[in-house]
Amino acid sequence: DSDMALPAMDAKEIIEHFNRLDNEEKVMVLGAVVCATVLVVYIARSLGSICGGLPSEEDALKQAMPVLSVHLSRFGNEKLGLCLRSEGSYATITGIGDGDLVDNWNQIQTYPEQQLRNGDRIIAVTSGGKTCRD
Repeated sequence: DSDMALPAMDAKEIIEHFNRLDNEEKVMVLGAVVCATVLVVYIARSLGSICGGLPSEEDALKQAMPVLSVHLSRFGNEKLGLCLRSEGSYATITGIGDGDLVDNWNQIQTYPEQQLRNGDRIIAVTSGGKTCRD
């Protein structure tokens, strides 16, 4: 029925409307929100198990995290300047040396998203045309 349609409201209007409710009405609204949230989670998990399960944490991170390709060339005894922690199929950056090759790379990047940072994961290294993933 078109008489039952709710008017479109922005977040500010919703908050103002919520604040005008008495405590019993607020409890009912919050209860409905919790029930709806539980239902959405249940449906998502059910669909995940029907469609082959939810992705592993590592697979989900691969999908969510952008991949940055960094091209570095070392000359002589120049230090790379990375502290790494091995974590199975990848290495995590735990430190970057001041004034070393990676620090210099970071300083010339136009956008912060292009810089290497602590916590970034190295998933492959190519040297001499060969790629190492392990």
